[in-house]
Amino acid sequence: MKSIQCLFRLLVVMSVCVYSSLQAQNIGGGLVLGFNASQIDGDRFGGFQKAGLQLGGFVNYAFSEQVGLQPEILFEQLGSANEQMLLLKMSYISVPILLNFTLPIIIGENEHQIQFHLGPVIGIMLSATDDFGFDFSRTFDNPDLRGVLGIAYRLGGISLSVRYGYSLLAFTPSNSNVGLLQPGANGLFHNYASFSLRWHLFD
Repeated sequence: MKSIQCLFRLLVVMSVCVYSSLQAQNIGGGLVLGFNASQIDGDRFGGFQKAGLQLGGFVNYAFSEQVGLQPEILFEQLGSANEQMLLLKMSYISVPILLNFTLPIIIGENEHQIQFHLGPVIGIMLSATDDFGFDFSRTFDNPDLRGVLGIAYRLGGISLSVRYGYSLLAFTPSNSNVGLLQPGANGLFHNYASFSLRWHLFD
């Protein structure tokens, strides 16, 4: 219930921001569609074999031509898997709050942009299940805190983005009795790469 309430509040805030942005200058925004390749550090397996969806929207407020603040709301699927089975599938509403640094590049008559992103992510867990449908959601800390950094290439109204994310704090502590936790591990941590296509609908 607390997760749903937090999600509702975040959606209301984001809606107000988007509405206000349409009336303001130096504001841009758009839609996101991509996927995550993830693993969980501290479990018994390795490898970025858990594929998951990423979709949502973003708003960018430009302090200058080079620096901006970019809050986002994303639905993301993270977790862990090996070659035989899905170990853990976790669905989140993720809220990155990123600093956006833009480097313009002129090629011929066209302006291209390289953008660098850095900042924290608040993850509100919606569900966590294994391959057999067992519910782990009450076992893990919620929300969790992650950090991301990335780079994007923008041409016109479309950009391609690649990001790397990692948990800043364990979403399961080392003293937990969760069966996924590897003996001697400091806890469970999200470790993932994101690849997305972004449509800039307004600037």
